[in-house]
Amino acid sequence: MINSADGPPEGVPSSGIMVLGDPQNSRGLVIGLFDTEDDLRTGDAALRAMDPPPQATGDVSSVEFYEVTVERRAE
Repeated sequence: MINSADGPPEGVPSSGIMVLGDPQNSRGLVIGLFDTEDDLRTGDAALRAMDPPPQATGDVSSVEFYEVTVERRAE
């Protein structure tokens, strides 16, 4: 479980995270946000070096990188 009160893990300079879940198909998608490409690369290396927590279920099926081109939220 991800506890937002904990902040990002040590060595992960993330500026945010979004977790999307599909309980009907037991699937999830984690989107990590980073301010710079250097932060992204540093965070990726740190996350790949970590062991998943004992309560984690499932496997990482892919890792892909995207640039945020639009962000719009209701106020």
